[in-house]
Amino acid sequence: MIIIFIKAVKTYFHRATPIFLYLALASPLLLLPVMKAEAFQTGEILLGQGDGKIYVYHGSTLNRTLNVGITTGYYVYGTCISTNGEYVYATSASSSGTGRFTRFNKSDVILNANWFSFGPGKHPVACAVDAHGNIFVGLTSGGTTTDPKIRKYNQNGELIETYSPETNEVRFRYFDISRDQCTLLYTSGRLIKRFDVCTRQQLTDFADLSNLAFLPGKCSAIKIRKNGEVMVACSSSVGQPNERNFLVSLGREGNIVRGYDGSNYIADAPGPFKDFFEIIFAREREYVWAALRRPNISDPPVQDRLIKINIESGAQASIIDMPDAFSYSIYGTPTATTTECSDGMDNDDDGVIDFPDDSNCQSGADKTERRCVTITIGSRQLTACMYWVIPALIALAAFLSIGAWRYYRRRER
Repeated sequence: MIIIFIKAVKTYFHRATPIFLYLALASPLLLLPVMKAEAFQTGEILLGQGDGKIYVYHGSTLNRTLNVGITTGYYVYGTCISTNGEYVYATSASSSGTGRFTRFNKSDVILNANWFSFGPGKHPVACAVDAHGNIFVGLTSGGTTTDPKIRKYNQNGELIETYSPETNEVRFRYFDISRDQCTLLYTSGRLIKRFDVCTRQQLTDFADLSNLAFLPGKCSAIKIRKNGEVMVACSSSVGQPNERNFLVSLGREGNIVRGYDGSNYIADAPGPFKDFFEIIFAREREYVWAALRRPNISDPPVQDRLIKINIESGAQASIIDMPDAFSYSIYGTPTATTTECSDGMDNDDDGVIDFPDDSNCQSGADKTERRCVTITIGSRQLTACMYWVIPALIALAAFLSIGAWRYYRRRER
């Protein structure tokens, strides 16, 4: 029996080894990342303005413009990007209150010029995307504080839920989704409030900044870091004595960790600045981008300032002066719901970061940068995530195939 088995194996390898050899030699090509021509590039700044357009900048250089579907009378209040980087969304509204929600693919092509329908006075002013690709759209409330403030849509544009968190704001513009995919943090006056979209319950306030004497105004922009810390922008109103603008970093329990005085970043800029109105965490996890807005003044020309700040030290890393805008976002920057393959970090320590540079990532939505091999043994599954497993197996297969093929070729002679 053993002799018959050995002969069968020899015959099998003799006939099949050339095929295995070709496959083994070609298989490393499967490890090469698929290179696609994409219009949006990591680090590009998306600037929404009042002419119905999104201006795409690389640094301070204008690369191109995107039209949300109507060229005049529309203000682009917000832009957001899907977790996997496949789509860019824009919320816009006309001066008469008509709202539009536009979806672009990553090649700048409009897929839906008016994806969702909105009632009178219910135009969209902000959006955020969770890890599942669902889109949360913040709305104006038609002049009341009791109407639904948020709509949740799936990736197909179908309405899933509406929510009415407690707020004193007519426009539900500044909010973010935490890593648990349920807790919504948002600003209302100088309160940082929380709402659970999974249980539809209003939670206790995350933080109360009303006791800070140096903040006579209210808070606006808010963003959650992947580590659970929260960055919020708080400013005084234009025209008040000793007007000041601050960023405040809060710990995971709502405690104040550090603050950043806006006056430290505008010493070289003439004229007043109105407020911090946008916060974007940089791909480098130790930095944050913040946008300071000027009031509507003609001398000097209206101009915003994007400031890159070291989160720990507060030191200014770089500054970009930009045209007046209603919204900012930066393509490829991490959020609280960002996966390992799109978070700007080298999570597997292999010297490359994120999709498409890290070949262990098949897309920006992959949860891990590590190669994972799952083996089922009975009712149990064993998963090994090591980025060198598959290349090592392919190399071993190629080595054995070549050796076996050469051995049997010699036996034939």
